[in-house]
Amino acid sequence: MSKIGLVLSNTPSYSETFFVSKITGLAEAGNEVVLFAKKSGDLSWLPEFVKVVQPYRVPTNKAVQAVKTILVVMWTFLTAHKATKKYVSLEKEDRESKMEIFKKIYLNAHILPYQLDWLHFGFAAIAIGHENTAKAIGAKAAVSFRGYDISNYPLKYPGCYKKLFGKIDKVHSISDSLYKKALALGLSIEVPYQKITPAIDTKQFCKNRKVSLGQPLQLVSVGRLTWQKGFDYALQALSMLDKDFRYTIIGDGKDEERLRFAAYQLGIADKVVFAGKQPHDKIADYLNEADIYLQPSVQEGFCNAVLEAQASGLICIVSNAEGLPENVDDGKSGFVGPKRDPEALAEKLQYVLSLSVDELQAISDYSVERVRMKFDVKDQIKKFIEFYQ
Repeated sequence: MSKIGLVLSNTPSYSETFFVSKITGLAEAGNEVVLFAKKSGDLSWLPEFVKVVQPYRVPTNKAVQAVKTILVVMWTFLTAHKATKKYVSLEKEDRESKMEIFKKIYLNAHILPYQLDWLHFGFAAIAIGHENTAKAIGAKAAVSFRGYDISNYPLKYPGCYKKLFGKIDKVHSISDSLYKKALALGLSIEVPYQKITPAIDTKQFCKNRKVSLGQPLQLVSVGRLTWQKGFDYALQALSMLDKDFRYTIIGDGKDEERLRFAAYQLGIADKVVFAGKQPHDKIADYLNEADIYLQPSVQEGFCNAVLEAQASGLICIVSNAEGLPENVDDGKSGFVGPKRDPEALAEKLQYVLSLSVDELQAISDYSVERVRMKFDVKDQIKKFIEFYQ
């Protein structure tokens, strides 16, 4: 069994099934798991034998900040002398300034005292500033690639992973598409790589259903109301649809006002429902009441919501953003079309409406079985156990 440190910005909520299932599964398999993250929200799901270690906060007052930094750095040298000394040596090899090293010791002070087999960063972006931490404590470094940190963050900060990519012992990616993007950003193909997709509790969602397209047609989407999800393209496509419909968007975000106005301008405001953020255990109810699931994303790592929709037997129409073509088996478990193309999405909708009930039922049944066989959370946990071996 392994001693595994998982680094996240915040402790995950129960609805973040990817992290929740991983942490609980690894711990229940006998691994020692330490979660390095700020405590956030309800942690009743967290196994009691998983330790949460919070990073030191940075005071806003400059004077207090300076005093606290000195005290924390001194304490770290006293309590984790060997690891801290090694860390300083590694940073000097990278030609970091004394002041920068001093700041980074503070940043890593909550991790350096621990002896681990693996230090795994849940996102590539949060590994910045921690590139030498794993080696300093005698652990192997692992990094997970997800949508934002590989597709968006490097656009804003070019070259941000240059140092990190030279320090990684193993890579986990939720899709092959993101891994290929990381290679284009400079990751060496020599670094061991394993794809472990998101997964769901198939007992909760997998159910065969009798397919019928209702009157009005019921469509649903789940996701944050941000540009990455592409909901404006779905609204444009639906405005071209020659059929009565009701479109429910579950989620909240900064683009809600813009999307509401778009629906108004397109003349479909009375057919679009903004349901807001819903508890994860209520999502299944919305899916059971719908006919078609839409995921018109511009950027998407993989998307658990699409897995849940397929598992619920919904006919899914998604864009070809990043991991979605790996999520949906085009023409078999749903349909994949070009992103940023409302006309193409409208055509896909019309095509689905032209299919016979038997054809739709075959797609629904196949999608349920495919999720059950390929994307069950138990299989995901087994793969992570293998990952650390």
